[in-house]
Amino acid sequence: MVPASWLGVLLFVLLVVPGLVFDILSERRQVGPSESTFREISRVVVASIGFSGAILLFLALIRIFVSPTWLPDPGRLAREGSRYATLHYQSLAWTFEAGVLLSTMLAVSTHYALKWQQRAPAIEKVST
Repeated sequence: MVPASWLGVLLFVLLVVPGLVFDILSERRQVGPSESTFREISRVVVASIGFSGAILLFLALIRIFVSPTWLPDPGRLAREGSRYATLHYQSLAWTFEAGVLLSTMLAVSTHYALKWQQRAPAIEKVST
């Protein structure tokens, strides 16, 4: 699947970056047999959806309970599309950046929490 619009590219980044960071860091925490590409990609996508979904829920709760003016209106964005995006591009950009940053931070903190729980030294690949 190739994203066909700028929104598709942004959503792709939001849904891939956290899982990719988590998967890369998990190689330091656990050793396993070599996997198929399908399993590796599936793990990245599932982790990304979990981390990004948690942060999107967090941002939605901020919009609902703290201040609706801090974040873009998803209803108006869906109805008005590019017109709304043009008028509120700064708010959309900051929200997107916050989403990617927070979901990646959640992935990294989850990795370190799991690593601390195992209390094992970091595993590094060494080439022969």
